[in-house]
Amino acid sequence: MSDKPRNLICNGELEIIKITDELYDDAVKLYSDNFLHQENVCLATRMPICKESLEQMQGACRKLLKENISFAVRNIANGELAAVAINHLICSQPETATFLDKTQKTVPPAMKCIREFLDRIEMSVDILKLWQIDCVFEIVFLSTSPKYAKRGLASSLSEYSIEYARRLKQGTLPPEELPAAHLRELKPSAVCSIFTSIYTQRIGRKFNFEILNELPYTDITFEGHTFAERIDPLHKCSTFEALRL
Repeated sequence: MSDKPRNLICNGELEIIKITDELYDDAVKLYSDNFLHQENVCLATRMPICKESLEQMQGACRKLLKENISFAVRNIANGELAAVAINHLICSQPETATFLDKTQKTVPPAMKCIREFLDRIEMSVDILKLWQIDCVFEIVFLSTSPKYAKRGLASSLSEYSIEYARRLKQGTLPPEELPAAHLRELKPSAVCSIFTSIYTQRIGRKFNFEILNELPYTDITFEGHTFAERIDPLHKCSTFEALRL
């Protein structure tokens, strides 16, 4: 057994761990069962009823996991994953600009709409150019199992991801915690994320993220309906936010 200290939360019941390859299936399942069926943009594009879109998003998640910079909250007693933060390093290389696979031969309408959404909320900003930096660490997906809801796990994972990005920038990570080999030279100067609900936007406020762009749900449509028509009216917009490290 490793002597490495555990990153305990919730009175020692749960721990934050890196998602390594033996946990990929569990992480993708948690993400698929929860994020893809509950997140606002997924609901607005009717993601849960489109098998092809679900499969493409699952593939995108698995691809991101291979960067070796994503984290999970795990129940120490039974090993169950309670929440995940799926992360991504963006640099000047075009292929890192989006987590979506643009080589897909067939793109369902829902995925086309999500690409439009990402173009409008994030890609239009070009944070690398705006902030004159070479690399940014993106928190792409935050997902929590309903069994562990209202325990602040998304906030804990966000805080851990921010600190990880800071240590990556400083070069203070031990070898076993480094990203995948092809990413190890990257040093992020900021952390960014798209927050699509008032709950994740509260995380942005908690950690002093700067709002770089805002997209009202009344301003984007799918199949003749605005996102606002399919999303709980509690949530008014998505925000693209970033934090300098």
